[in-house]
Amino acid sequence: MGMLIVNNIMIIGFHMSMGAKILNTLSDHSTCTVAFHGIAAVIGIVVSTPRTLSHVTSMGVFSAVCMGIAIVLCLAFAGIEPYPGAKYPALGAVYTKAGPGSPGLVHGFNAVLSITFLWRQILYPCFIAEMKEPRGFPKALAALTVLEMVLFLVVSVVGYHYLEQYAEAPMVGSLLDVKHRKAVFSFVIVPTVIIGAIYSNVTVKHSNTAVGRVWWIAITEVVWAIGFVLGNVILSMGDPRSILSAAFDSFFGFIFWSAAYFHLYRGCLFKGVFQTLMTLLNIFVFLFGLFILGPGMYTTVEAIIIDYSGPVKSPFACENNDL
Repeated sequence: MGMLIVNNIMIIGFHMSMGAKILNTLSDHSTCTVAFHGIAAVIGIVVSTPRTLSHVTSMGVFSAVCMGIAIVLCLAFAGIEPYPGAKYPALGAVYTKAGPGSPGLVHGFNAVLSITFLWRQILYPCFIAEMKEPRGFPKALAALTVLEMVLFLVVSVVGYHYLEQYAEAPMVGSLLDVKHRKAVFSFVIVPTVIIGAIYSNVTVKHSNTAVGRVWWIAITEVVWAIGFVLGNVILSMGDPRSILSAAFDSFFGFIFWSAAYFHLYRGCLFKGVFQTLMTLLNIFVFLFGLFILGPGMYTTVEAIIIDYSGPVKSPFACENNDL
């Protein structure tokens, strides 16, 4: 439970930092970046205050629609712009090549951690517990997995085709026209706030009584206050993803599920060909989780050192962090 809470608060801080980046971009840095972090925190607290699952579901649907529009706009703008971003042509003409290239240990492993961060679904057990029909979860999981696979592959392939070596994270940072970046970010701001609110909702869950509601509001404010500090301290967009992936996704995305499998099927792990294959698969999943945790944490620390020795601004700074 402690790991889940820390993970959720870090994700809230990450989305708060992203919110400040978006507000800086939309407003042409009209005020101090720390102030934008504070604005994002206030909005997050307001959105997080209602505590019903129906509220969370409605927010999730609205968030998905807005993100879908933003993705389509971003890919369309990447396709119609003559060249990608202000850095062109420093890295030469855009070219697409097969294979991962030679990114080196730190950058290559951090790319793997970013992919792991996207694919892990840490809140599944929390949502299953509150479903009216938990038996429908496998169908929902299958549908979500298929849609995620299509979405991630299509966006990655199309974005890579048009941006390649100029691609940034998020992709909208590679767009040349500031009006295009603002158009995309005007929709991205919605899921940025809502996703943080969903993680806050899960983190501070309390009983539905008068005292519970008071504690709900109080702890919500504390959670977003901690997220505000984290959002101002960890400023590189890639570093929080790598930290979360190595420290928490290694467990919740791999080790946890394989351990659950061994618990459910203890005594019959090698009963039949199918069960044996599933057991071997879960052994691999368990070992892969340890691999993400160990070498992954090492490369994450190295990436943070590199970032703070170069382009990353100092914590709690007013400098513009727009895209």
